[in-house]
Amino acid sequence: MSTEGYWRTPEDHAEAATAYRRIRRWLYAMSNNEAGVLQAAYEPREWPRAVLVHFGDLTGIAVRLTCTIDEWPEDRRLQELMDHTRARELATRCADREGEVMFLERLHARAAARLDFAVASYLRVRGIARCVVNNRGWRGRGER
Repeated sequence: MSTEGYWRTPEDHAEAATAYRRIRRWLYAMSNNEAGVLQAAYEPREWPRAVLVHFGDLTGIAVRLTCTIDEWPEDRRLQELMDHTRARELATRCADREGEVMFLERLHARAAARLDFAVASYLRVRGIARCVVNNRGWRGRGER
């Protein structure tokens, strides 16, 4: 059973492992910057509510865009700490929408443009082949 409570067969696990390896190959074929944008966009994280409300699906990218390359650490734990710090700072700016409207609009537009570019890059690497994730393996809660 998965952490969400869904039953998985050995075949489901094998298909998921195959899909994971294929997707990972595609991500490694992309530039680090664009793969990083996809990671920032799709990695499940706990973000401050004000930032989520303003940026929605672009939250991770918006937070990452507030960081500078000069201060970006190599250590993954320090990266997460920096994201957390920047997210709190961004939440403060989101709370002051009147004074920060131009900054927030520009950041939103930059985040959207970065995601569009990263998805286009991913699709160039991936091609137009069928999706590697088999939806029949994702059954409802408790079904077998």
